[in-house]
Amino acid sequence: KLIADGGQKLATTSTGVDVTGTITSDGLTVEGDVGLDGGASGSDTYLRFTEWFGGIQNAGFYLHLDGTDDDLYIGRHDTADTNVANDKPVIGIDRGTGDISFYEDTGTTPKFFWDASAESLGIGQTSTGSYSLGVTSVGNGYTAQLTSPTSTNTLGFANSSNSAGEIQYQSSDFIFRPAGTEAMRIDSSGNV
Repeated sequence: KLIADGGQKLATTSTGVDVTGTITSDGLTVEGDVGLDGGASGSDTYLRFTEWFGGIQNAGFYLHLDGTDDDLYIGRHDTADTNVANDKPVIGIDRGTGDISFYEDTGTTPKFFWDASAESLGIGQTSTGSYSLGVTSVGNGYTAQLTSPTSTNTLGFANSSNSAGEIQYQSSDFIFRPAGTEAMRIDSSGNV
């Protein structure tokens, strides 16, 4: 046992070593699994990668497990301090849904969003759950569908369907259906 400043700091146990306080080391090699525990239930857990330049602690990156919703964030820390207010998420992964968010430069709002359950991609978030462009693989023969935030302006790319706002490639022909019925066809010879 090692006791310093009136309290026990280091103790051997039947399973290893318990340390109270912060360990500062010149290096670390671990053979086996590593567990990071934020402590009490609901506590956040951080793993920080801090760079040094000219002997001065600089900014770096971090992994952050949110203790409230169990979401995992990969982000950057722009200052040498450990103030979490200076953390800016770059990528967020929702543990419950598998959704992935990619954040803009301030780390405030995701602008590139993968919805795992809908198997769709949203680009340029305008409000919660709304994107300036959505790319979705849908049924009815669609290969991809581009949708505006209002869902009234849609352009679909399909192999076989008869939906409005669709461009279909079928038997080497491009077929345009702006109102649901065929309005124009460009065949494989380039004839309209």
